[in-house]
Amino acid sequence: AGDGMSTRALPPPDEAAPLGIAALTSFLKNPVREFFRRQLDVSFAEDDSGMADEEAFEVTGLDEYGLLSEVLQNLDKAVEGHDSAEVQVQQQLARIRRAGSLPMADFGRRSAQKMVDTLGPMLSRWQSLQAQFPLAADKLPLRYTHEGVQVEDWQDGLRSTPTGGTAVWLERSPSSLCSKGKAAAPRPDKLVGAWVRMLLASVCHPDDDVHGILVGKDATVFVTGLPPDEAEAALRDLLDLWQVSIGQASTSPAPLPVACLTALAWLSSKDEERDEKAEAVYEGKALFARPEGAEACLARMFPDYETLTADGRFAAIATRLYGPLLAWVDAQVSFELHSAGANAASAADATEAQTA
Repeated sequence: AGDGMSTRALPPPDEAAPLGIAALTSFLKNPVREFFRRQLDVSFAEDDSGMADEEAFEVTGLDEYGLLSEVLQNLDKAVEGHDSAEVQVQQQLARIRRAGSLPMADFGRRSAQKMVDTLGPMLSRWQSLQAQFPLAADKLPLRYTHEGVQVEDWQDGLRSTPTGGTAVWLERSPSSLCSKGKAAAPRPDKLVGAWVRMLLASVCHPDDDVHGILVGKDATVFVTGLPPDEAEAALRDLLDLWQVSIGQASTSPAPLPVACLTALAWLSSKDEERDEKAEAVYEGKALFARPEGAEACLARMFPDYETLTADGRFAAIATRLYGPLLAWVDAQVSFELHSAGANAASAADATEAQTA
């Protein structure tokens, strides 16, 4: 690549294999990148897992997302013990410091304290939810076929109470799940995976009352399923667009002219401001960590917002792909912000209200 970005060839995706939650989530997060991966068998060596999280450790430049992921993965056994959340987090951070993953002296202490302040409330919420739903429930099959496209996966991570009732899906995330400021609200871009899960569960298990709870670094988010007819309409639209761009039925496969954050900004803005807001997100004229259009695949296909919208399809595709996601977040998602020293029982109280 002319800009020095390295590429790597990937094994060709098995087009006959059913799509799963991860594949549909990747497509929604970046349809153009998924086209490069599936149609061209190429992935640019660039990690944007924390792209939309502005926060990082000050001065050190360490990848906060990666460190939080590492700590959370190593806390699974610890949560079964009797130590406080803060003690467990401190133990994990001491291990990371011994491994040389944190800077030295004051910078390292500040970075560690920031992680304690973030992870303590997260772990407290997680322990509270584990106590409220102490039993692992059987995973449920998710199978659906539309126009020759097969979707097949499992709804796992389910927990239940000793008294029975509908199982609840629990998950942790090292990302911020809500916007910042006084008007905090759930971030649709951070709930794409949860949206896909709820969509499939609502279609495949229409008689069940589907609930999920995500514990992020800033908030606990409560999600519910959709009416089956509404969920199936959205799922069909998603699979239709996947087929147009990537599927075997596509006679002239091409990347869809759409980008997730840009589309969400366009859909969330007033009519007279839509293009201005969307262009700001795509080209970096807004307070984002970086322009969405700087992602390698998007930059190669659509170097600016004018190119992205040139053929006139952007608005219709954005509405079909992300309109249902926004409507679901508005109607079916609630949240509780974390705060240092917050009473862990409050998460259980909120959960009871959601699942009652």
